Amino acid sequence: MLTGPAADNLAAAVIGACRSGLDADALRAAVLPRLRKAVPVDALWWAAADPATLLFTRSYREELPEESGPYFVENEFLHHDVNKWTELARDPAGVRTLMGATGGHPARSDRYRDIFAPLGLQDELRAVLRVRGACWGYICLHRETAQATFSRDEARFVQRLAPHLAEGLRMGLLRQACDLEIVADGPGLIILGADGAVAGMNDAAGRWLEDLGGHADGSDLPIEIAALATRLRHLDASAPTT
Repeated sequence: MLTGPAADNLAAAVIGACRSGLDADALRAAVLPRLRKAVPVDALWWAAADPATLLFTRSYREELPEESGPYFVENEFLHHDVNKWTELARDPAGVRTLMGATGGHPARSDRYRDIFAPLGLQDELRAVLRVRGACWGYICLHRETAQATFSRDEARFVQRLAPHLAEGLRMGLLRQACDLEIVADGPGLIILGADGAVAGMNDAAGRWLEDLGGHADGSDLPIEIAALATRLRHLDASAPTT
């Protein structure tokens, strides 16, 4: 990992990009190559998050198979495992590694056994992108076995950048909202059956689905919708709503 003035200069470049009001795609393009110089990774996942619900949106992945998305959703909401996003969002540090959480025994994690090991991945570093108490995104970094584990210095460097990345995501969303000339006709409504298949939807939903990278006819639901549906299907019906 870079240290000293080199690390400081790289962090300053990342912070500058985060203050530029870039949209999510442009911010990612500006940040990730620089981040890789300080913290080399073999695969990664990045997403914005809704501060109110902590559900992620506009997810992006590198070197992770697209078909792994539904498993991560199921693991997050239905399985007991380490370093869940909702748990990490309440952690003052906001950054944890898989090796640290499992005491150096990653096979204690379902996520590791079911997906990381088959993909040849070893350690995982997760960080919530949070500023002034609000979570605006998540970033998840992966390393192959040959590169071993993330160091404390690397975790601290990601932690150092996290609030700036959160501010970058927030500013980009605000600027996008100000620049928006055409808005959807109204809220999108999608009705899902017990098996997760689309049972019905209104016209506005198609536009929102395309905006999230899915199909307007609902034949390929974006992972963000699948995550929300999975969470709602498994809520405790006896629990009070807020």
